[in-house]
Amino acid sequence: MKIEVLREKLNQAIAIVGRTAIKSASLPILEGVMIKADDNAVHFLATDLEVGIKVSVLAKILKAGQVVIPARIISALGRLMNGDKVSLDLVKNTLVIKDDENETSLQILNSEDFPVIPQPNEDFSIKINGSVLSQALSQVVDCASTSQSRPEISGVYLRIAGDQLTIAATDSYRLAQKNIPLSEKVKKEREMILPAKAASHLIGVVSESDNLIEITGDDNQIKFGISLGESPLNLDVEMVSRLIEGTYPRYQDVIPQKPPVSIRVDRHEFIGKIKAASLLSDQTYEVRLSTQSEEGRLRIEARSSRVGEFKSSIVAEIEGGEVEVAFNGRFLSDALLNMSGSDVQLSLTDADKAALITSGDDQSYLYVLMPIRSN
Repeated sequence: MKIEVLREKLNQAIAIVGRTAIKSASLPILEGVMIKADDNAVHFLATDLEVGIKVSVLAKILKAGQVVIPARIISALGRLMNGDKVSLDLVKNTLVIKDDENETSLQILNSEDFPVIPQPNEDFSIKINGSVLSQALSQVVDCASTSQSRPEISGVYLRIAGDQLTIAATDSYRLAQKNIPLSEKVKKEREMILPAKAASHLIGVVSESDNLIEITGDDNQIKFGISLGESPLNLDVEMVSRLIEGTYPRYQDVIPQKPPVSIRVDRHEFIGKIKAASLLSDQTYEVRLSTQSEEGRLRIEARSSRVGEFKSSIVAEIEGGEVEVAFNGRFLSDALLNMSGSDVQLSLTDADKAALITSGDDQSYLYVLMPIRSN
């Protein structure tokens, strides 16, 4: 193998695939990036056996071939290279990397040991704007459970029905859901559970892309086809992930329907108060909210025997009477930060029932938060 590639594109490709490579004592090949050159492009591949990713870059191919090198080393080297172009030349069992000023020789890994990244059948296909998908995943992925005791809620739920994509995640204490309109209706409804790690990978890849992403897959795997940048300096990215087996719980049943108490406050001011209260809360990050309907204010309190006490209030539009409830301040802060718009609405039933949190400016996103029950 011998190629010449733009340094900028080499670094971008390695940055994307390098996050998938993992340190593995039992399978050291997973620490590597495969570089594969064919007729007119070079492909960079990495996998952790759950997520596989391939980035294709236009390059000058002097000799086709493939090689696997440690991701950590090529990533660090790439940031230190100089000049516009880089050459990679496989000489026996050594990859020689040259730029305008430096020459580095790397020992290679056995490319025959590199796992094949499987390709799913295209049982369905939709297209969606990259930045829209990235933002939606960012709004829900932190709610996915980190426990493997219930693997079906350790991922992000995807539902494609009609002309809408629904994305949701829950850890049983909180739930986030985002609806995204699609440009075309699908013929058949699909439900899938995407591993949270794969969702985080995808966010990192497409966060600044306004290009359309093509999503295809079958019952076991899902593939995201992404084009980044403009030709001839574009990157074509394919990310394949296995899907989590099982049935996602009917979380829709826990979304409160028309709770009797409604509280509307300024979102930015509320975020500041909740963050301040969380600093003075105990180990459960308990922040207590109570309505003061006659004064038109929402009271915010937190107390810790080790740190101190916080008390404050903000102007609020309150309908439905008085209520006092405690929440995990960090979870509540996450909800507010993931929303857009100037105001936020908390819909409550009582101190023991889940709260529905929405923004007046974006009805496509909702957050459900269970209260901290008093002993």
